[in-house]
Amino acid sequence: MRQIISILPEPNPTLRPTAHDGGDAPAAGISGVVLFRQGIKVVVAEDDRVSQAVLTMILQKFGLEVHVASDGRQALALVREVRPDLILMDMQMPIMDGAEAIRILRADVDAPQPPVVVLSANRMTDGQIDSLHSLGVNEFLLKPVNRARLAAVLGLLLPKA
Repeated sequence: MRQIISILPEPNPTLRPTAHDGGDAPAAGISGVVLFRQGIKVVVAEDDRVSQAVLTMILQKFGLEVHVASDGRQALALVREVRPDLILMDMQMPIMDGAEAIRILRADVDAPQPPVVVLSANRMTDGQIDSLHSLGVNEFLLKPVNRARLAAVLGLLLPKA
């Protein structure tokens, strides 16, 4: 089983594992169904082309408008340009990693401040999770991302149709 760690919004300062991912089978009722209202924009910051394609396909099936960046610097430019409703941010990318991009975004008072969901192939320690929370990260998902779990996390952070 892969462990999913949820970073809860303030005021909960204790960030601990909250659920287990059950694999890649989609949850009943989400296959091919638009779950969110039209016009919701998501920036996907991910350097792996296969992951970019998979995430884009899933998010588009959910009815979301997807903009893809291959590194943190591109992600910051896209955030300023398209003003997304949410960011999915890989942590390990070339040029600028996810943590640095989030740090810069959260420090920029003129930039949009959408929720950030961190994607990582690596489990994180409590200290790393605390660091993400202090950066302003809203959620954390392990890769490969389970479609049903992604829908659940997005459902917490985005308005529905």
